[in-house]
Amino acid sequence: MNSFAKGNKDKNSSEKQEEGSPEEEVRKIQNRISYPPEALEQGLESDCEWMVKVNDRRMVGELKNLRPCRYKVFEQTFLSVIYTWKFNLPSGTILKIPISFEIEER
Repeated sequence: MNSFAKGNKDKNSSEKQEEGSPEEEVRKIQNRISYPPEALEQGLESDCEWMVKVNDRRMVGELKNLRPCRYKVFEQTFLSVIYTWKFNLPSGTILKIPISFEIEER
């Protein structure tokens, strides 16, 4: 059994994204998020989504939960990553970051 947190890939998105693009930044954030071990033990899964606005220091300036997680453990995992993230994007950039916490049976 494998567990992972992943982004919801849009079917129309290009496979080749320019480095430093909003899409590339979202992908990097999604890849940095680990599946919480306690959620795996309990078999918990959830889809979540946030809106983030980059500030002048290239950190989170504004954060809005667009689709709340079913379990707090997933929100805590996302927040621990996003509040320490240094964006490679200009101030004022707005990102939508979808995350799917799911357990994959193999």
